[in-house]
Amino acid sequence: MIEMFGVTVLRAERVLLWDLHAVVPDGMVTVITGRTGSGKSDTMRLLRRELQPAQGEVFLDRMPLVRWSSAQFGLRCACLPQRSVLHFPFSVRDVVDLGRIPRYQLCTPEVHKRIVEEAMDYFALLPLASHPYASLPAAGQKRVQLARVLAQVLDATGGLPVHWLLDEPTAHLDEEGIASLQRVVAMLLDRRACVLFAIRDPRLAARFAQQLLVIEGGTLVADSAHATPFGVIAPTRAAQFSGQGRA
Repeated sequence: MIEMFGVTVLRAERVLLWDLHAVVPDGMVTVITGRTGSGKSDTMRLLRRELQPAQGEVFLDRMPLVRWSSAQFGLRCACLPQRSVLHFPFSVRDVVDLGRIPRYQLCTPEVHKRIVEEAMDYFALLPLASHPYASLPAAGQKRVQLARVLAQVLDATGGLPVHWLLDEPTAHLDEEGIASLQRVVAMLLDRRACVLFAIRDPRLAARFAQQLLVIEGGTLVADSAHATPFGVIAPTRAAQFSGQGRA
């Protein structure tokens, strides 16, 4: 579970986020939506610990986010930024393997290999495992990045929910990729994961959101008020919340 209490984030004299109050529960998909520049990505950067609050506090599982060590955070939270750039000649398998870095010392090579292949299989990447990542189209690269952050938490143990924090996870995906992402989300919800997406397109937000948070001008201006079954918030309702009308 993630909790934000009166969080304000500044950069020099500029207010990036203002007085955020929100609870992101376990076992549910929460989607932050809003116009371009509204503060979605800044909120995700805050939760990735790339931005620090000037006031207020963020809690992860009832403990202040700032008190989590990097090792602890990597075991419980997998994060995908809006843009992922690689400048090395990695294969698809190599990129997915990067998600295992927090767990390299915690499992045998056989388990490690199995988890990487399972994550690739969720996104139909096994036939492409040896292909150069840079040779893939944008939709394929996005599936690889999603498999990477899935591999990070797929074998999480200890009975504690993991946190999957993804900024624009549907960007560049084709319909097959979106369907794969929905299957992965359903699997993670069965494990009581805390899933938080930032999605601009209200129609895509509606396909995932059980709880919808709308941000405008760096502050939350609306929410869906109560949880709904996975994927049943109507697109028109999502557009109404976000004030975007058409995507």
